[in-house]
Amino acid sequence: MFKKSLLALALSATAFGAAASTIEAVKTGTAEVTTANSEAFVGLTRYEAGTPLAATAAVISSEGLALAGNTLQLGSVATANNALAISFAPGAKYPDGSAVTFLITGAEFDTASTVTHSLDVAADASATTAALRATAQGQDMQFLSKAADKLVFQVKDGADEDDQKFLLNTKLKNITGDVTITAYASTPVVSEIDKSSFKIAAVKNQFKVTTTKTDAVINVSADRKRFVDTNATSGVSPKADFHLVVATDNTPDVLAAAADSVTLTLNNDLSVFDTDADGKFDDGVLVVAKDATNTTFTYDKTKKSSVVATKTAGTTAFAHNYGLDFDLAVASGAVSNSIVLAPTTFSGKVEAKYTGSSKSATLTADVAFGGWTLNGSQVEVPYMPFGDNTAVVLRLTNTSTKTGDLTVRYMLEGAVSEWKSVGVVASIKPGVTDIGALVMDAIKADAKVTKGKVAIELTTNVPGANVEITALFRDIKEQDRAVVKSVRKDS
Repeated sequence: MFKKSLLALALSATAFGAAASTIEAVKTGTAEVTTANSEAFVGLTRYEAGTPLAATAAVISSEGLALAGNTLQLGSVATANNALAISFAPGAKYPDGSAVTFLITGAEFDTASTVTHSLDVAADASATTAALRATAQGQDMQFLSKAADKLVFQVKDGADEDDQKFLLNTKLKNITGDVTITAYASTPVVSEIDKSSFKIAAVKNQFKVTTTKTDAVINVSADRKRFVDTNATSGVSPKADFHLVVATDNTPDVLAAAADSVTLTLNNDLSVFDTDADGKFDDGVLVVAKDATNTTFTYDKTKKSSVVATKTAGTTAFAHNYGLDFDLAVASGAVSNSIVLAPTTFSGKVEAKYTGSSKSATLTADVAFGGWTLNGSQVEVPYMPFGDNTAVVLRLTNTSTKTGDLTVRYMLEGAVSEWKSVGVVASIKPGVTDIGALVMDAIKADAKVTKGKVAIELTTNVPGANVEITALFRDIKEQDRAVVKSVRKDS
C-alpha cells in the first residue's frame, strides 16, 4: 500500500511536464468582490507589450528606487492600483505535502522580522459564489522558510492549485538591476517540478539631460561684431542660442520620481557683453532665458556668473527649456563698438531636483553646449619677443583666391592677461604678405609699449586650409634667430 502511494505521487508529479507553471509581473487593482463573510479577490493586469501582446517586465525608476532606499514592497490584495506584484499560476494540482520554492536574482528578499511573506490566492475560476470564494481564499499556501535568495511555502492539502492564481507578497531589497523570479514545486518524492522563470522587473534611469547646441559662426569680415547667419532684418542669430531639457528617458511603471526644479549655472563669463560693468548688457545686446515664461535668468557682474532656473518649482519643471537666446545685433546689424565676439565654447552644470517616497534628490550633470567659431583662418603665435634689439618676422601665405581682413588679438606678458583685440590691421590678398610691421605696430600702439613678450592671435577671413604663418625673431646684436612654431586654432 505504501509503495502504491509513492508511485501515485511520482506519476502525478511527472504529469506536470516542463515549465508548465506561469510567473508574471502584474499590476494589482481594486477588489473584484467584497462581502462581509469573505476576503476580497484582487483584479490583476499584467505588464505587456508587442503585437500580439506578450507579458513583459515592469520598469522600475532607478531614481525612485534610490529615494525608496533600494527597497520595493510587492503588491498584495490590499495594495493600491498600479502596484507591482508577482503572479504565480501552478501548472497542475500538487500532491499533498508538496512545497513551492521561489528563487530570486538581481535582488534579495527582505528577511527582516517586520516583513510579511505570503502566497495568497488572487483568483479562482470556479469561485462563483461568496462561499466558494471564501473557500478558495482559505487555500492560501502556508509560509515555511525565508532566506535572502529563497522563500518556501507549503501547499494547502486538498486544494486545486491549477484552478488558482497566487500573489507572492514580500519585500525586496538590494536591487541591483534586472530582477528574475524562478519558481518550482517539490513533492515528497520528486524535486523541482513545474519549474519556470520570468524577469519581473528592470531598473532603468528615468531622467536624462538632452542639449540643443550652438554652432554659430562669427563673421570676421564684420570685425567680429556679427554672426554669419544673423537675420538682416531682426538682427537675431538662432544658431547662437543653446538650451537643455531634462527628458524622461524611460517611463517607469514602479516608483516613478516627480520633477521639482532645475538650475543651470553657466561656466562662461558673459561680462564681455557688459563692457561698462553696470550689471546690464550693452545697448544692442539682448541675452534672455530661452523659456522666459517659465524660467529666470540672472547675470551677476561681481561673480561673473549666469544662472537659468525654474521660475516656479513643481512637477512641470522638466518640461521647460533651460538656456539662453542671444540677440547681439540691432536691426542695422551692428552692436556696441566695445564688443568683439570671440570663439567661445559654452558649458555649464545642471542640477535637476526630483522627489519620491517623501524624499528628494538631485540629478547633477556637466553639459556642453557647443560653441561659436570663426569663418576664417585662426592661427596663434604663442610667444614673440620684441624691442629695440629684436627684429620680428611675420609672413602670411594665402594660397586661396580669396581676399580677406586680418584681425589681431594679443596678450602681453605682465600687462594684458586676456586676449585683447586691436581690430583689423590689413586686407590680405592671395600670395605672401609681410605682416610683421602691421601687426607689431598695432599691438605696441594699443598697449603703449615699445618692448616686451607677446602672444598673438591672427585671424584671416579666408579659408583656414589656405593660410600658413611663418614666425621668427632675430637678435640684432648677436645675429641669432629663432623660429616660433605657430598653432592652428581653426581645425
